Amino acid sequence: LSRLDPPILDPTKGFAKYTLTKRLPAVIERVIHEQAVTGEQETSALRQLEGEIPDTALKRPMEVKEEDGQCVAADAQCFNGEWARWTDARKGAWTEALPLISTEMYLYRRLLDCTGYFRGGETGLVDPYEGQKAESLVAGMGSKAFQEAVSEHVAALKDPPVFKAMVGIKLRRFVHTDLWGNQGDLALSPMHIENTEAASKVSHTDKDDHLLQDESEAAIELLMAAGGKARVDFILDNSGIELLCDLLLADYLLSH
Repeated sequence: LSRLDPPILDPTKGFAKYTLTKRLPAVIERVIHEQAVTGEQETSALRQLEGEIPDTALKRPMEVKEEDGQCVAADAQCFNGEWARWTDARKGAWTEALPLISTEMYLYRRLLDCTGYFRGGETGLVDPYEGQKAESLVAGMGSKAFQEAVSEHVAALKDPPVFKAMVGIKLRRFVHTDLWGNQGDLALSPMHIENTEAASKVSHTDKDDHLLQDESEAAIELLMAAGGKARVDFILDNSGIELLCDLLLADYLLSH
């Protein structure tokens, strides 16, 4: 990915416009709706943030301080410096804060400022998405696709000869299940939980024709050649079905 330039989408149409005018405001609206924060100050700040999108000029996020207990001095300096650099490089409204993925990250950072996550006290370290995450975990655990994948994994572990003979085949199954688990992104449909169930169904059917590019065979070959001695890192940015599929693949790799 480091070799690729991020796509620059036109903010006046398509998914970019939908994100700025519908999806990001809905992220804020759901936090308010679920009363993840209940203080008047926090709710007012969230409403003000929602009103900024998409035409108000960008503002620097509040600085994180070492004494808040969030990070050490070096990390705080880097954290604050990078957000200052990002914001100062984008002199304009939200529509000019490209690429779109960085604009989305900016929204999540500002939302934490509004809820008092970095302020300490009663609001300090309170996760405004806790309710959504818990709900998506319950939905993911109950999904037929995930339960069938777990059953396959457990059955293979109970029959070592079969497990050994089908390692590569099963690995491909769980790699694809893990891939499609990413569709359970809470931010894709922030006012609805249906996207979690949709992701679990796709992960079960393994629709290869939905992939723009499939490099799973190269990944599986690399993992198999490592013979269980390689380190595998998972980058996780969601709860629910995505977390569950990550754990399933991780357990499969550890078992092998």
